[in-house]
Amino acid sequence: MTKRLFIAIKIEASETLLDIFSDIKTSLRSSRITWVDINNLHLTFKFLGDTDTDIISDLLHITNDISDKHTPFDISISNLGLFGSHYDPKVIWAGIRKNDTLLNIHSELNAQLKSLNIYPDRQNFVPHLTIGRIKGQVDKDVLTDIISDYKDTFIQKSRIEKVSLYESILRPNGPLYIELT
Repeated sequence: MTKRLFIAIKIEASETLLDIFSDIKTSLRSSRITWVDINNLHLTFKFLGDTDTDIISDLLHITNDISDKHTPFDISISNLGLFGSHYDPKVIWAGIRKNDTLLNIHSELNAQLKSLNIYPDRQNFVPHLTIGRIKGQVDKDVLTDIISDYKDTFIQKSRIEKVSLYESILRPNGPLYIELT
């Protein structure tokens, strides 16, 4: 049996982030974008995908060990950006300012997960919060203007208390994330 899993930190949205999120959604209301449920905001360290349930206890041990070593700590969320190109944008995200603790957690996770035959992703770790996934036509001029408006904007500081293992259950009305303990 398998479960769809990922390792992440949960982020609680500040009033500033809620206001920016509302502004973006209103400005791009005619675009085909799947918006992240604001209650599901998180920074993913590792998406594991369909994972054998037999190793969940090992994953919890690794995640709890790293969490105990590195939390609590603070992160700063600032600016908006896009994954994909200007011509074919895919994801709208809020950035995380450079943070050595995040990089250390990511590195240690990768090292410990190798013992379970789970290997690092090929792409570089870019700490971010996904805000929306672009699913089709989008007014690229409006999108570019919004990203530019928030390019150098400090959004919020967040206190991180825990690194967690989550199960993701896909549903028609959006994913359900369950923290495993």
